[in-house]
Amino acid sequence: MARELLWRGYPTDQRGTYFAQFWDLRGVPGAFDAQHRIKPLYNDIAPIHGWKLNGQLTPLGGNRPEGRVITSNVVLVVRGDVFRRYPNTEVYAVRAAANPKPRQKDAFETFTRHAAVETQVTRKDPILSAQFEPDIQCFGFDLDPDEARGDAADPLKKPGWYFVLAQRFGEPRFGLDDPPESFASTPLPAVSAINDLSWGHLVNRRTEFDALGPLALPKLIAPKDLTIDSPGGKARWPREDPNVGAADLATILLQTPFRMYFHANDMLGAP
Repeated sequence: MARELLWRGYPTDQRGTYFAQFWDLRGVPGAFDAQHRIKPLYNDIAPIHGWKLNGQLTPLGGNRPEGRVITSNVVLVVRGDVFRRYPNTEVYAVRAAANPKPRQKDAFETFTRHAAVETQVTRKDPILSAQFEPDIQCFGFDLDPDEARGDAADPLKKPGWYFVLAQRFGEPRFGLDDPPESFASTPLPAVSAINDLSWGHLVNRRTEFDALGPLALPKLIAPKDLTIDSPGGKARWPREDPNVGAADLATILLQTPFRMYFHANDMLGAP
């Protein structure tokens, strides 16, 4: 590139580095300065004219900017439709914490570790990302594979890390859950909490659920007043009461943002 510019009459000493960045750094905290230029530390390579050391080229992979030499890291590869359907899915890693006294309420709570409270210390955002059409996304993390994997036999000392796929809180969705597979011709029992309400509670049988189109509220079964988790109180289904309207219906239909945790030990092979 430098020789091409010089040949075309561009004033250059041929020491420029024209492609110092390959990986996409959008979304990486601290990677850009106030003018939205990539900080030198976050470039993939140091200036090319400085690659020689004592007259010899430095080893392959040794030309990263000073202070950014990474000897081992982890790349999370996701293949599927999740990013096509939810393109703004947030991806990050969070440190696990030991769960020395797991409750026996259900299978999930019997695990010996769980995700730690998210702080600047316990959360890591990707340091690089890449997309390969049609359905592959890659996210690189500054994590040692052994540290990420942890030790399931000793979660107190080596809890490892989770990879997280999360919906963004600023992108609300509205709707209800589908009814259980067992829902057929018998109406579902009434519920009192919003989180327990499904589309099946608004109709009498499966055929009516399958035929649901644009909502016509008078044709649906009106549930009783429903308790909500936060803020505390009750939400009322719109009926003929003029004081109940769109705000109550939006509260009932608002879906809590969803996130999935995958422990690195379940995804990385044996060392």
